[in-house]
Amino acid sequence: MSLSFRDLLQREKPILLDGAMGTQLYDKGVFINQSFDNVNLSHPEYVRQIHEAYIAAGSDVIETNTFGANRIRLKNFGLEDKIEAINAAGAELAREAAGERALTAAAIGPLGIKIEPYGPTSFEETRQIFREQAAILEAGGVDLFICETFSRLAELREAVLGIRDTSDKPILAMITLNDHGQTLYGTEPAYLAPDMERLPVDAIGVNCSVGPKIAFDALEQMARFTAKPLVAAPNAGNPKSVDGRNIYLCTPEYMATYAKRLIKIGVKIIGGCCGTTPEHIKAMARAVGQSHSTKVKKTDFELKPLPAATPVKAVPFEEKSRLAAKIAAKEFVFSVEVTPPKGCNPNRTLKKIERLKANDIDAVNIPDGPRASSRMSPQVLAMLIESRIGIETILHYCCRDRNILGIQSDLLGDFAGGLKNILAVTGDPPKLGDYPDATAVFDVDSIGLTNIISRLNHGCDIGGNQLDPPTAYAIGVALNPTAINQREELNRFIWKVKAGAEFAITQPVFDADQFIAFHKLTAKYDIPIIAGVWPLVSYKNAEFMNNEVPGVSIPSAVLERMKNARSADEAKEIGIEIAVENVRRILPYIAGAQISAPLGNVKYALRVIARIRELL
Repeated sequence: MSLSFRDLLQREKPILLDGAMGTQLYDKGVFINQSFDNVNLSHPEYVRQIHEAYIAAGSDVIETNTFGANRIRLKNFGLEDKIEAINAAGAELAREAAGERALTAAAIGPLGIKIEPYGPTSFEETRQIFREQAAILEAGGVDLFICETFSRLAELREAVLGIRDTSDKPILAMITLNDHGQTLYGTEPAYLAPDMERLPVDAIGVNCSVGPKIAFDALEQMARFTAKPLVAAPNAGNPKSVDGRNIYLCTPEYMATYAKRLIKIGVKIIGGCCGTTPEHIKAMARAVGQSHSTKVKKTDFELKPLPAATPVKAVPFEEKSRLAAKIAAKEFVFSVEVTPPKGCNPNRTLKKIERLKANDIDAVNIPDGPRASSRMSPQVLAMLIESRIGIETILHYCCRDRNILGIQSDLLGDFAGGLKNILAVTGDPPKLGDYPDATAVFDVDSIGLTNIISRLNHGCDIGGNQLDPPTAYAIGVALNPTAINQREELNRFIWKVKAGAEFAITQPVFDADQFIAFHKLTAKYDIPIIAGVWPLVSYKNAEFMNNEVPGVSIPSAVLERMKNARSADEAKEIGIEIAVENVRRILPYIAGAQISAPLGNVKYALRVIARIRELL
């Protein structure tokens, strides 16, 4: 094509992109458990045929088959060493098919991982990964870049900046939406438009996930707050499962109707995403050929200030809960860990809690899915304890089996339900529990979770919306002083503190020397540390914990002492003595003790607490 993409933007005629690549490859027999990007190498004829079909249908621009060809996504298929070959082949196939008939756009999608503050991948690392892919595609001779299907503006920004580090060619930037017309993090499209406009791109818009109606509504909002050209590439509706296959139901005529409507509100660039076929694009080409883009200036509208979340000052730590107040006052605190019961009857567990309250315990730790077993919801149990018994809880909230929106929903509900103290943990994989065939979801880890809680405490949800009032959680995190990889554990602890952690609870401490050595590394980060204490009850118990409980390490000397016990009763006494000895040695370094109740029996925990109180 003799005209450049920026030349096309100056014409009155709308620009037509192509349609889906992934669903077209699926129709050719490429299974979804394979890398669609690697088809550039394994079956290049498939990709070439799809490009040819879209050009024949009338596309002005075709996209390379490289949506997921970044190092992170390719690594999931063991293909990271083929990143250059896959992207170079994608660019070559598109250019060969386009010839002088169309322009080629390098398709770049998100990494498929969470980046800061919700994941451990930094902005700079993210940008470098996109920069690497963009450099290969730039060398491959593409005419422009399309960043598409991004759910977070932060990641989209790094993708754009990564491209800009290596190319000055045009960039189209698109966010994906949910069925409510918001981003997947809950942000309204109009609120995103000013931020997207500030990106060094040539056009902004939405694609994927939704059909043309929701895309239309979103772009109608965005048009009021941006002067940049708009781009739309919706799905062919929402898929319907028919005999195990996802079928997209929007007809070509329906997509063409919305193409005309989109043009009328000022959309300059139109295409399709999942489920769109050459037939859809052909119908849209007829609609585009009969229309002229309406230039919509944002000054045509009364611009009202967009409500953006402004972080508010969080409630001071000492005011968040009775436990937090006591820790802040440097009073030694005691908590006891009690696992949720199996079944739906909490009465026996509540009786144990009553006994703890009678002994002036400060809080009850409620683990979330201990060893990934199926038990009563820890959130419900925590609320029952606080409402019926009147003792505070520390809810262990883990990331497993919850996506990021579900996490936020739980946290808002738990706070409304009266919970005040939370321990942010990543969680055990389900294969460690009673259901080895269960699957897991880890949308974020404990660092990302800490960031989410901290944002809620500052009155901002993950979509950038204001919360009034904010939550006021006392934020705890887990710490393992005996981790095999001490450097990694220290780094994760530092990230948690930077994310907003206010206190830490350790794994059970059986090696005082190692705890003290690790504490020296963490001391400058100055958050209170509550030591985990587990009174061993037998040699088998010690063996099991040392070999099968993640994060627990028991010194050989302790194992030997438990092994030499002459009776079951003596073993329990030795276990209590070991627990007290360890606390005595680490007492100057800790703000409190979390005592586990072995076998669910709180009497051992109470005996340890009584002995520790004698040391205070």
